[in-house]
Amino acid sequence: MDQATSLYVWDLHASVNEAELRQVFQLGLSAESLISVEAYRDHRNLSLGRAKATFGNREDAMMAMSIISSVPLIGDSFAHASVDSFPQLTNESGGHDVYVGNLSPSTTVATLHAEFGQYGFVVDARITRKEDFSYAFVKYQNPENRFRAIAYLNGKSVHGSLWIVSEVYQKKKEVRDVEIRGAVEEGRVLYASNLHYKMTERDLGNAFRQFGVVISCHLRKLQDGRSKGSGFIEYSTKEAASAAISAMHGTLVWGRAINVSLALTSS
Repeated sequence: MDQATSLYVWDLHASVNEAELRQVFQLGLSAESLISVEAYRDHRNLSLGRAKATFGNREDAMMAMSIISSVPLIGDSFAHASVDSFPQLTNESGGHDVYVGNLSPSTTVATLHAEFGQYGFVVDARITRKEDFSYAFVKYQNPENRFRAIAYLNGKSVHGSLWIVSEVYQKKKEVRDVEIRGAVEEGRVLYASNLHYKMTERDLGNAFRQFGVVISCHLRKLQDGRSKGSGFIEYSTKEAASAAISAMHGTLVWGRAINVSLALTSS
């Protein structure tokens, strides 16, 4: 018997509601496959930028994850999703207490200190800027201060963008390492090289998505953040990975003949 599986979605635009999520999921799935969807809100009914959708089986949930990661919901904004838990923000939060999403390009670290400093002493604040979105992490000297900051700053308009402010939810690195190691041993992870240096992880995923559900993509990078021209693609099945190798090895992607093979544990 199929077991219901939940999909956890984050980095949602503040305007996205349950009805819009249902419409997006139905781009590749039947309406019957989606059991329920819930957008998370705070006490003022403002979006927390997260949602949970429950599907009739794991296969449909994995397909929905692929859809939500490749379809812009509002303008050019994309969300992220996992069937495991809420935000796999890897370990880049570094023990920080608060996650801040939907940042304006004008927002600086000084802005974060000014806004969050109203609710307690801020030990550190850091911003990560990517091609299509920016987010930040804030650390308080007293972690209890995060609750007041979230209550007052979530949904606030700063430099023209509605902030999404929430607690940091983080999957432990050891757990993710075990998952990746298992996927490599099962033949579900590919190693691609000779990639165009301007390709993003989203571009890489889109290039390989036609062969099956892509769980994650990771580009190898230099210390300054530039791509090394190689990366990893994790599929939900080894059959999808095998099909991708057969079709993509030696083909031109962004004008370069790429090399594709199964990843090794030492890669």
